[in-house]
Formats: sequence, C-alpha cells, structure tokens
Amino acid sequence: MKMRAKSRFILVSATVPNASDIATWIGPRDGGESAICLKFGNEYRPCKLTQHVQGYRRNNASSFQFDRTLDGKVFGALQKYCDAKPTLIFCATRKGAVTTAQRIVKDYKEMQTKHAVLPWKPIKQEWPKMHSDLVELVSFGVAIHHAGLSPEDRRLIEDRFLTGKLFIVVATSTLAKVERAHEKVYILLQAILGNISLGATEYQNRDSILPLEATRVYKHAIRLMSCVIEAAVSRGAGSLLKTSLELYRSLKAKGWEDRPTVLRQLEGIGEKAMQAWLEFISRDFLSSH
Repeated sequence: MKMRAKSRFILVSATVPNASDIATWIGPRDGGESAICLKFGNEYRPCKLTQHVQGYRRNNASSFQFDRTLDGKVFGALQKYCDAKPTLIFCATRKGAVTTAQRIVKDYKEMQTKHAVLPWKPIKQEWPKMHSDLVELVSFGVAIHHAGLSPEDRRLIEDRFLTGKLFIVVATSTLAKVERAHEKVYILLQAILGNISLGATEYQNRDSILPLEATRVYKHAIRLMSCVIEAAVSRGAGSLLKTSLELYRSLKAKGWEDRPTVLRQLEGIGEKAMQAWLEFISRDFLSSH
C-alpha cells in the first residue's frame, strides 16, 4: 500500500476511524505532507441514518451483571424507536442473542397483560418444524439468527424478516455474512481440495465451526456433480461431461488430480500417514533415482 506503484485510489472501509492517519502514512505522491483523503459521510446516503445513544449507569455491578441488566433495557428502546418497523439487534455471542430475544418476548407478554400500547403486532402464520429456541419466539414476531441454527432455519428467518413477517431478529455477526455465502462455499471447497486443515487454531471462531460446514458443503457438492454428469450424458454434451467427470473425481478424492493429496482417498490413509508416505518417497525413492 505504501509503495502503491501507479495506483491512484486506495479505498478503505467506512469503519476505519483514522483514514487521515493512513493518508499521512502513505505519504504524498507529488509534494505535500500526505495523500489526499476523501471522506464520505451520511450526507451521501440515499437513506439518512438517525442515531440515538442511550447511556446507563453501571454502579457496582460486574460486567456479567451489567450485561444482564441491559437485556431489560432493549424492549423500552424498541417501544421508543422501532416505530413498528423491522428491527435488527446484534449481540456478541449466541447465548447473548438467545437470552436477549427471550427477554424481549417476556417483556412483550407483560405489556400484553397490562393492555399497553405494543411496538408491533405479530402476524399469524404457519411455521415448519424448527430449532427449539425459535418455537415460542416466532409466535411473537421475534427470532434469533446465529451459526448454531441449521442453514434451513437461518434461511427461513432471513426470508420471513425480508418479507415483513418477522419484526425483531436478534443476531450474531453471521447475519452480516449471508450475502457472501456463495463465496464461503467456494473457499471451503478449495480448502478441502487444497488439503488445508480447517480445524487449525487460526480458523476457529465463535460463530462458525468450519469443519462441520465444510462437511455439509462437500456432501452436497458431490451430489450436485452427479446431477451435472447425468445431465451432460442425457444431452450428449461431451466437453461438459469430460470436465464434470474430472471435477467429480477430484471431489471424491478430496484433492486435485496429479497432486499427492489424492492419497487421502485410500481407506486408512489419514493426514499423518499421507505426510509420512510423501516423506518416504522424497527421501528414499526419489533420491535413489
């Protein structure tokens, strides 16, 4: 970035608070003290954002106790600001999302018994069988969204929220990644075929279990390629059939063709055995030739 060669524009996220410092660090191109820094604020948004900041005293409460008391403040904020419009609430953890949603429903029930004005009215609708944490919540127009839910449940929550059939969704950061799901599928498949261990520490996070997600994606990828092969045969598409068969073999072998990782398709050959076998070949076999 600092050398930047012939680049004219360097774009940074709107969440970067010190864009001016970055411009100074990059330095001038032709004189001056820093690169030109252009900031685009809310005035450029087609839909203006309205920000409300609410502060609460912590007193002598611990961090855990204070977090629990904040759950009880959410419904009041919804009454004041949501204006009967769909609302997203983000939490740091799955457990936090569940407890917050449950507290919202609890407060909603209390307001119902007092015949108070409610910030939204749930829409009666049929729901398929779903995660136990969702069953009661959805009847009040509230739902949760996190990586612990099945892909089917998450997709259902997303669709109902977008069509206005759910009013409140309490989510972790997984909801922000929905639009990039196709990219994630591609990356997971490449990781499997490239023999990258998704169980490594650097790939672990609180919102997703990559090895489990990769297993689901991989299973459906093989089934999909089987369908593509059948379609190519029925249509007499030779080029498509050749490409599909090559990819199908790679998927079944869990490695690209002509790569040592295809040894993993042999029964009883794991990661360690494969590495040992490769070391043996390179040390004893290749050196003798």
